[in-house]
Amino acid sequence: MRDLRILIHVVTYNSQESICPALASLLEQEDLPQGAQIHILVTDNASDDQTVNCIKNNFADQLELISNNRNLGFASAHNLGFAKAVAGNFSHVLIVNPDARLDRRCLSLLLNALDQDPICGTACPRIYRADEKLHAINPATFDSAGMYITPEIRHFDRGSEQLDTGQYRKREYVFGASGALALYKVAFLKDVAFDENGSTTLHVFDEAFFAYREDADLSWRAQWLGWRCVYVPDAIAYHKRRVLADRRSILPKEINAYGVKNRFLLQKNNLSLWANLKCILPRVIRNTLVRVAVHFKERSSLGALRSARALYPRAHRQNMRLLERRRVSHLYMSEFFSHTPFSAPVLMDESQPEKIKTLTIAIVNYNSGARLKRCIDFIVSSLSELPPSLDLNVVVIDNASVDNSPRQALDLYGKHPQVSFTLSPTNLGFGRALNEIRRRSQSDAYLFLNPDVEIPCKTIAALVDQMNRFSNLGALAPVLTDKKGQAQHGFAVRSFPSIGSTLIELFGLHLLWPTNPWTEHYLCGADKVLASYLDRQPSFSPDDDLASSSLDRPMIVQQPAGACLLVRAEALQSARGLDTRFWPAWFEDVDLCKRLSSLGWLSAVYGKASVVHEGGYSLHHLGKDSYSVAWFGNLLRYWRKHSWTGTYVVFRILFGLALILRAVEVFLFSRETKKQRYSLARTLLATAIFPGMTSKLLEKKLKK
Repeated sequence: MRDLRILIHVVTYNSQESICPALASLLEQEDLPQGAQIHILVTDNASDDQTVNCIKNNFADQLELISNNRNLGFASAHNLGFAKAVAGNFSHVLIVNPDARLDRRCLSLLLNALDQDPICGTACPRIYRADEKLHAINPATFDSAGMYITPEIRHFDRGSEQLDTGQYRKREYVFGASGALALYKVAFLKDVAFDENGSTTLHVFDEAFFAYREDADLSWRAQWLGWRCVYVPDAIAYHKRRVLADRRSILPKEINAYGVKNRFLLQKNNLSLWANLKCILPRVIRNTLVRVAVHFKERSSLGALRSARALYPRAHRQNMRLLERRRVSHLYMSEFFSHTPFSAPVLMDESQPEKIKTLTIAIVNYNSGARLKRCIDFIVSSLSELPPSLDLNVVVIDNASVDNSPRQALDLYGKHPQVSFTLSPTNLGFGRALNEIRRRSQSDAYLFLNPDVEIPCKTIAALVDQMNRFSNLGALAPVLTDKKGQAQHGFAVRSFPSIGSTLIELFGLHLLWPTNPWTEHYLCGADKVLASYLDRQPSFSPDDDLASSSLDRPMIVQQPAGACLLVRAEALQSARGLDTRFWPAWFEDVDLCKRLSSLGWLSAVYGKASVVHEGGYSLHHLGKDSYSVAWFGNLLRYWRKHSWTGTYVVFRILFGLALILRAVEVFLFSRETKKQRYSLARTLLATAIFPGMTSKLLEKKLKK
């Protein structure tokens, strides 16, 4: 880990009861990286109790104290601290409430987790409730395990007020961190800050909030810009919580007014139409209830509604600038809005007693021409690049090819000790052939490899090293590039298809509206962080020291392409192999990644490993008729398997309609010969009405 300079910033306001134990815990932090430097800054917001005297009497020589002559509010005071961190060349900022206490290893664990993951800008600990002296209350009760947000645009702390029964013990990505205690990278702070009328202050928190909900606003903005927040359960802290929703009736009027005003500012700053389609009804109902309550029950907050309306033009401008800068899709953002606290798994970088010692490269060949020989050439010619501890075998199954591709490869490598061939008399299909290779060759991992991929053993070793590094990594792919070295965006990595993205593609609407949110999300078109990663470029600021290490870690994705995919044997076993019903090919890799995900295994792509991939030769050989039957048949099979019955019935009707319209379009407007147009239109119509029958006819045809 590089040298670290951490600014710890505490903002106080009438905090005399808890400030001493809070500051003492900061000075007692242990196990920090060698050379790490900590500077504690306390900013007092014009306290009228003994807060300042407590600090001076007990910690005068151990920290820096700034006493403001007026209350700047939580947001403005912390922004001054962030600006100081940037000016002072600090690498991290830890913000801590004066009523929070850290365990001795809390900071070191947060630092370690945050710096392991280049796309993480924030780390938050497991926080328990504390009493006035910041001692843990008994029984142990959660204060926060990260933040989540609901469709009503209400943000809560995960686990708040729950008794600790062993939950929230996994490191996860969460929506955001509670402002009571959060660790930020300074590079993150510089990126998420917004301009405020040319001001030189670093506006990380929106100062229009003054206090309350500014942490949710920052979390939402950070997610739009592609930054993750990691929850670190091993890092422990304690917090005396004073403001809770069920205590609203006894809270000061000013606090309730800030809550009302900031609720509406939070939405105006961050909402987008497409990201919040599912939130429209619950959000409108909740907003209406809040307004009614203010007018008839909490009239002291009427001024807050007027203040919010006055700030709407400014919030709208900020919203437009934010959405112009967004690095993720609208549908990615929509996943966060849930009544069930949202979280996503992270790669677990932990030692594993059993490393991958045996690897089988599984190649299924079908009329690939010279590609099969070239694919094996790359592997065999670079065997010396493999570590001695890795035993590698190449197994080829030929699915009854009618060209000379299996003979060319067999003549050259038929007697090679690490290469074996099976010439199947019938077309087994891609999934069944891979399952057969897995049955014959018991290995610790399998590399599924298309013949049109050129992969040297150095790249194979790099993929194996990464799979050995992360215990919950089930499938890992390199970056697929063309012959010019350009990443194959939209193919190499995709999100799982949705009903929306599938129907839009079926009806051809993506051609008329290529930037629609469903296709954009499916093809990862708006994921600028992923795009930079695939292009082997820093994800965020090129000037950040951490950016250069962003490619050293695989990036979690939903669906890496199956053209070159390393799969752990344990994961493949838990998923019971590939589903052979996806015959002869297509969608079996999507289905596999989907099932691996449901079983807790992660899929990823590794930026420092790239391979040349041709693609498209199977379509050329099969012809449009056979390809249409296979593709659309397996598409329907996928949704029958992965959707609810009612949803599938509607999808089935629309699927048939879409193929009928395609048949009409082909017959009337295609540039093919009349015979070809008639044949393809007839195939599409048959697939629309009798997909099972057309699939069986295709299988009979190709197995001859």
